[in-house]
Amino acid sequence: MKKLSYILLIFILSCAKDTSEDNSSVYVSPPSNTTNIGSTSTTVSQYTLTVSAGEGGSVSSEGGEYEEGTEVTITATADGCYIFTSWSDGNTSPQRTVNINGDQNITANFESLANNIEYSLVNLTFPCAATISTERSYNDTNSYEVGPFGWYSVKMQETHPEWYYPSNTDYNPPGAFSMDPHNFAHGDFNNDGLQDLVITWATFPHTLERDSRYTYSIFLNNGDGSMTYDHEAVASSTAHNNH
Repeated sequence: MKKLSYILLIFILSCAKDTSEDNSSVYVSPPSNTTNIGSTSTTVSQYTLTVSAGEGGSVSSEGGEYEEGTEVTITATADGCYIFTSWSDGNTSPQRTVNINGDQNITANFESLANNIEYSLVNLTFPCAATISTERSYNDTNSYEVGPFGWYSVKMQETHPEWYYPSNTDYNPPGAFSMDPHNFAHGDFNNDGLQDLVITWATFPHTLERDSRYTYSIFLNNGDGSMTYDHEAVASSTAHNNH
């Protein structure tokens, strides 16, 4: 009877131990392919666009800082007597769209339409006929805007030795001849009913012999407020007078 009591006691204790086991600390891990959306972040790159203009024009924007993938439209505008030729990266359209995919430095290039002639030991420089806009003031200050050079210029290329003037003892050093406008006259030189212009030039020192025979300039009236230098008429007349 005592042996049976011990067996019943062991069985009761064993059952009590099983029913009191604490399962509250059990942890079930999530599947390995679960994404934590809240911690996701995207970084957008920033790049610099630098836009500039060469001599003879301007650009609509100097650029700035932009996000990658941004499209920026820029325009190159030529000044009077200049023409847009290309951008420094080879693009030839004056208005273009730049895709921002890295740092970029772009320059607009322009070409002068001014004329330059070497004739009879004289350098002649004269611009094209620029269009005058009625919407723009050309006299904001006390001086007119004429561009990087004057309307017309002559520069003697011939030099002279030392000379004495006004007396045989008044020494003057060697140098280059110079030219100044001496007189102006107008007339219809090409029979188109418009008044043209002729400028005669005085060469200094005028007491010395020189090889150059360039003495006047002819400008033909275009009838639109501009004038065109007529070099063919001058060259033909000069050649005739040299015979």
